[in-house]
Amino acid sequence: MRRYWRTVFPPEPDLRSDDELAADFWERLRHAVKIRLMSDVPLGVFLSGGLDSSSIAAHMVDLRRESGGERVKSFSVGYLAEDGSSELDQARRVARALDTDHSEVVVTAKDFAAFLPGLVWHLDEPVADAACVPLYYLSKRTREEVVVVLSGEGADEVLAGYPIYRTMLYLERVRQAAAGAVDRTAPLAARAVKNPKVRKYLYWATLPLEERYRGVSCAFVDEEKSILRGERGGIVPPRKISAKLVDRLAMHWAETEGLPPLERMLELDRRVWLPDDLLVKADKMTMATSLELRVPFLDHQLIEWCAGLPERSKLRGRLGKWLLRHAAHERLPPECTAPGKRGFTVPVSGWFRKQLHEPLREALLAKDAFCRQRFGEKPLHRLLEDHKHGVSDRKEELYALWVLELWLRQHQVGWSARAPERRAPEVNARRNVSMGGKLQGRDIVCFSNDWDGDPLSKMHAMKILARENRVLWVNSIGNRRPTASARDVKRMAKKVRGAIEGIRERYPNIFVLTPLAIPFYGSELVRAANGALLRAQVKHAMEKLAFKDPISWSFLPSSAPVSGTIGEELVVYHCVDEFSAFSDAPAQQIRELERRLLAKADVVICSAEKLRKDKERVNPNAYLVQHGVDLEHFAKAFDPKTTVPDEVKSLPGPVIGFWGLIADWVDLRLVRHVADAFSGGSVVLLGSSTTDMSALDGARNVYFLGRKPYADLPRYAKAFDVALMPFKVNELTLASNPLKVREYLAAGLPVVSTAIPEVERLGLCRIGTDADSVVREIAAAIAAGPGPSEVRAAQVRSEGWEARVLEMQEIVAAALAARKKAA
Repeated sequence: MRRYWRTVFPPEPDLRSDDELAADFWERLRHAVKIRLMSDVPLGVFLSGGLDSSSIAAHMVDLRRESGGERVKSFSVGYLAEDGSSELDQARRVARALDTDHSEVVVTAKDFAAFLPGLVWHLDEPVADAACVPLYYLSKRTREEVVVVLSGEGADEVLAGYPIYRTMLYLERVRQAAAGAVDRTAPLAARAVKNPKVRKYLYWATLPLEERYRGVSCAFVDEEKSILRGERGGIVPPRKISAKLVDRLAMHWAETEGLPPLERMLELDRRVWLPDDLLVKADKMTMATSLELRVPFLDHQLIEWCAGLPERSKLRGRLGKWLLRHAAHERLPPECTAPGKRGFTVPVSGWFRKQLHEPLREALLAKDAFCRQRFGEKPLHRLLEDHKHGVSDRKEELYALWVLELWLRQHQVGWSARAPERRAPEVNARRNVSMGGKLQGRDIVCFSNDWDGDPLSKMHAMKILARENRVLWVNSIGNRRPTASARDVKRMAKKVRGAIEGIRERYPNIFVLTPLAIPFYGSELVRAANGALLRAQVKHAMEKLAFKDPISWSFLPSSAPVSGTIGEELVVYHCVDEFSAFSDAPAQQIRELERRLLAKADVVICSAEKLRKDKERVNPNAYLVQHGVDLEHFAKAFDPKTTVPDEVKSLPGPVIGFWGLIADWVDLRLVRHVADAFSGGSVVLLGSSTTDMSALDGARNVYFLGRKPYADLPRYAKAFDVALMPFKVNELTLASNPLKVREYLAAGLPVVSTAIPEVERLGLCRIGTDADSVVREIAAAIAAGPGPSEVRAAQVRSEGWEARVLEMQEIVAAALAARKKAA
């Protein structure tokens, strides 16, 4: 590897007036935000109400208004009022001032403790930063509505926002003014002072800037380590860090020779603190929820421009980020640009004294706790009691020890951990959500479509099973040879990124693996090699997660070479489509793979009766379990609080709607016929398209609005008068059980469909056998009462996913029992 960019510092600072610099900076920041809004998926912004995030949000709002887009979605995290430290009030005020579509999440002490084992798992390393927990909950809430989010990270490291810069410069000036006197008096004064923070500053005054700035973020200085060992007193000695790290920091510091002290500290932070700490934590917490984070303040051109600013533009008096404050003061509310807002704080100090004191004590002082074995009970008890009774604030040390304890338990480093906490950190936190315990505690290896994207039947089922089980979700390796199309190239690039990331917990107890494969599926030799490669990657992931005797649950025939070869206790084939009937699929190859999988399967679950009958010919253990629906989610369509999106709010009625993938099984000629028949109304199509749309050319009342977030579908459903299911009737759809039908019904919409057997079997939809009869059924549905209705939604109240998963559990549990009995 080689470094491909570093900050280029101009020879002289930019000495223009404050107003000129502020205007130039604000425009450059706008450009940095604009280029990060390029996306084919929904975007939002993290909004704390502070200067950095509010500036990003303001530019997003301005750019969105100029382009005529929808309101910017903003997201904040905070805490209960009694816990303090919450940013929610200020974030709400800024959101109102900017007119964003604002959402927030509140994290309690209970939430904090419940996620800690999962946090440690995601981070891989024992990283002691409590802010990761609220960031995870914020990311999780944000991902419900958007896929990409912009954030204000980096502003402090570019424009000197941290108070530590001011402190270091002050100590540097003191040292330069009276170095000898400081060296003589500071150690004496430190011995007479009890406050550790004051002693720390007195010691810092005796050091040159390089040594003083080294390791300022350590949780434990040697004094605290002495206390942990049961010792007291003394001046704060140097912070001891590894020789390797010291050498690395010294190298970076030497490369900044000749720069002003402030620029040296900023550059060191941009080289070390940002890429190795702050951005790593932000990336892991956002990617844990499949959310992409973008940071405009770290635009390399913006960084280089800011590197040429004089110190007074960054740090003026007690104000850091001075130029940003000056540039933003006309656009943002006064409280955003005023000094005094705290950083991304977490009220752990209070929690460790009250709500979380006992859980923390139990974790550190349990008889088999690593910390107790290593440090002894008395020093840990002293830390806990000193903190609880306000003798000193030991939140950082206590949190670091708690994280260390959990990390050692999960990874069994030098110590035998308790099995339940090692096996499933998230399962233990979610035992209060029961699904009947039929498969409770079992590991599941799920072969399915890629995890990212709108929830499919597989995702709904596995999320519910993950309440009591751990799931290794193996993304698809594909069934066909990729082409040079932009879509395939993008998908392959995404696969490579996913493989590089490794196993990531994308949802509580669901660990996603993106396996690598050779993309030339036509060759028998390559298929065999891919099977061996997939098996090796899955077994490696199972070892890493400590999976034992799993159930393999396959939704795709492509898993045939691996299913039954990874030490499973049971093999389940869950068939939801006639895969060989897809127009771009290698039919013969897929039939052979499916035949092999059916021969291995102990249980075959089918989502349509035609599928069950077909698969039963090969495997008699075939069962019908139809799709379910997220009842709570789609009930929002008739909730008075749900708002209709602006882009459909004023469309002429009746509004006939469809959502889903628009592929070659969607009859676009039928859609055009419906649009022509209801020429005074509107036909709305929501979803990505992978087929020729020319049949709709010239249809002025057809609105193709593209893919929308799953979270927003109830909002669009509220605008619909009728939902349309315009599927062609062919080999593929005759065996299908369209998920969207139950979604439409759960949203209370009348549904008109072509003659798809599973839709007819449901008995709740109007069926048209040709284009004219579809039009007549739409007219009849409108006459009978258009739009979302709670009465209509009540018809599918028993069709929820929880009920469906219980059916699956019964079938699989019975198969396990039969297998054990036979053994």
